[in-house]
Amino acid sequence: MIQEEIREGIYNIILDCEEPDGVDANRAVQLITQYLHSQGVVLKVEGKLPEIVFPMHIGSDSPIGHIAREWHKKTQEDMLEAGYVKTEPLIEVR
Repeated sequence: MIQEEIREGIYNIILDCEEPDGVDANRAVQLITQYLHSQGVVLKVEGKLPEIVFPMHIGSDSPIGHIAREWHKKTQEDMLEAGYVKTEPLIEVR
């Protein structure tokens, strides 16, 4: 959905800049999007950090589960402090 919004925004900008002799806006959007993708541009998206998943043999209320939960919480704090962000590719590969 976000990808389509970006494409639509770029498309509208190009239409606003269209010259009398014409611009192939669809082609321009495709080229701009491909260029941004080739440069490693990604979308920053909202999302939570991964949740902890306990193996079947370790209950979340067990002493080991408590230690794992504390370690996981510290790891998530470290990730956020280091600048962790969730991203998606600009172009979906199907």
